[in-house]
Amino acid sequence: MTERDRPPGLAPRGSSAGFGIVMLYWIAVPALACMALMPFGRTVFVWLMPALLCPAVGLAVVLPMAIGFRSRRFWGVRLFFWGGVAAVALLGAALAVVGVALAASAVHPPPLVGLTWAVGALLLGLAALLPFPIRALRLRYWQPAADPSSWERGDERIPDRVVRALGGRR
Repeated sequence: MTERDRPPGLAPRGSSAGFGIVMLYWIAVPALACMALMPFGRTVFVWLMPALLCPAVGLAVVLPMAIGFRSRRFWGVRLFFWGGVAAVALLGAALAVVGVALAASAVHPPPLVGLTWAVGALLLGLAALLPFPIRALRLRYWQPAADPSSWERGDERIPDRVVRALGGRR
């Protein structure tokens, strides 16, 4: 274990929820963006295969991230931080793609434009979860360039009376 690795034990409050939402973004958002573009292809099947392959690609990104998140190694911290930043940017790009597609189809909408509206609503629902990954990415514990003296302790999730009962001090 190097000086840059994070200590084992509890992560700071909000880390697990943020990681779960980042995983959801990596797996669901690219597939939803492909589904939003389905009505605009020559056939619906033009965008079907990418929509089916996107979760597999997202899983290939998320599995190493999960291993690094659990082990708290420095490479895992960097992968989680930059993967989380990319997931938030991916959500913004998907919302922009849906917005441009809906604006382009305002005059002559394709027959299945309702699918694009439904996917846009789902992406806005996912955007409502945005505070969780942003909170996790703002923690000094998960920032690769942070000094060990500035890391959050992680034991703030344990009530004070339990810490005192176990002999610890706060």
